[in-house]
Amino acid sequence: MSYPTNSRITDRISADCLVLSGRVSESSKQQHVEKVMRFAAPISSSFRLVHVLLSDEGNSCGALSHNVLMHDVGAWREAYEETGLVFPLFYLISLLRIFVSALSFMKRYRIGIIANAWSHSVLGIVVVILCKLTKRRSLIRVTGDFKVLHVAVEARFGWFVSKFLLVILSRLERYVLSHSDVIISVSPHLLRRFPKHAYKTVVIPDTNPVMELRPGSLSAKRSRESCRFGILFVGRLEPEKGIEVLLHALSEVKRIPVTCTIIGHGSQRRRIEGIIRHLNLSNTVRLVGRQSQESVYEFMRTADLIVLPSVSEYTPNVLVEAAALEVPIIASSVGGIPYMFRDGVSCVLFETMNPKDLSEKILFLAENPGFRQMLAKNAKMVVNSDFSYDRITAKYAMVFKKMLWQTFRAKRPAVAKSACTDHAPLVV
Repeated sequence: MSYPTNSRITDRISADCLVLSGRVSESSKQQHVEKVMRFAAPISSSFRLVHVLLSDEGNSCGALSHNVLMHDVGAWREAYEETGLVFPLFYLISLLRIFVSALSFMKRYRIGIIANAWSHSVLGIVVVILCKLTKRRSLIRVTGDFKVLHVAVEARFGWFVSKFLLVILSRLERYVLSHSDVIISVSPHLLRRFPKHAYKTVVIPDTNPVMELRPGSLSAKRSRESCRFGILFVGRLEPEKGIEVLLHALSEVKRIPVTCTIIGHGSQRRRIEGIIRHLNLSNTVRLVGRQSQESVYEFMRTADLIVLPSVSEYTPNVLVEAAALEVPIIASSVGGIPYMFRDGVSCVLFETMNPKDLSEKILFLAENPGFRQMLAKNAKMVVNSDFSYDRITAKYAMVFKKMLWQTFRAKRPAVAKSACTDHAPLVV
């Protein structure tokens, strides 16, 4: 995944930015780097250097682009296995290691702003404490609702552990957001969680270098071995992704022959395989596991429809990629998705956790190719305008310059009361 090397923002800030991104495993290193770059690439046009700190598994780190550097603060997995410490305790030690490494960066580089790549409730604590000690400016980036963990944690550890975790993270979040200088939210949907901080919140979506992607032709879609209507799902095989809803919806699609390809891996694979057998969908659904990014794009180019039946989402990049490739979209009406695309104009939304509603809309789109083409064209226009790399870069540049010029104040401005009442984000 390549990002533009040149930007329209030419006047760089004479300071560096420090980004904390947490730990990463060998199996998810490539995906982790891609997520980091979605944040680091557009902000790199505003700084001399962007330093990314992570607790790696001994992987070599270095330059991700011309001025984005990734630094390894120590292999956490090896030490965890050697010491035998319980995981929560070692996770705290990992955060402490990031904190100490960040302090050393304060001495070596001229750091102006400290930010988190994600995990604002946990890494945000480290960012806020660092900024208080070193008198730097803090930027807290909120990329999702930690309450989505409730579904996954409850399925694995039970209700009590899940509830306890939600209470802890909720208190951490309140502290972090209250003591941050600026908040970046990737979706207007997330503003509902912290309306009283709207006066210092800026909505900037995740960037994705998809502008150069080319959609597949109709002949390519029909060159498949089967002429059945092709449905595609891309995502992790986890409870919050709602794959069971998709499978039950497919079992109700009777009038037309369909085929569904599921790309991804996760803890629910065996359960999904069992549901496929139970619903007699073995000839309809195939699981292809994890695929490279280029392979995912090829699957998208030959798909007639992409479905995202999640029970919780924010600004899913898979929908941006599908829209860039002009693949029609059906998604659940949840989270930030309705803010990305309009129902009936650039996508089709269905009621969350409602297989019957999903199956009816799959049938409608399968039988109306002209409407599908209209949705795809409109979604492509949305991506080109709202998710433009240059536009997102310009927004970040404005935020950082205002931060370093101390335009944002620690105290609430006089106009903040009306902003909080209307849940209005700060405009840059």
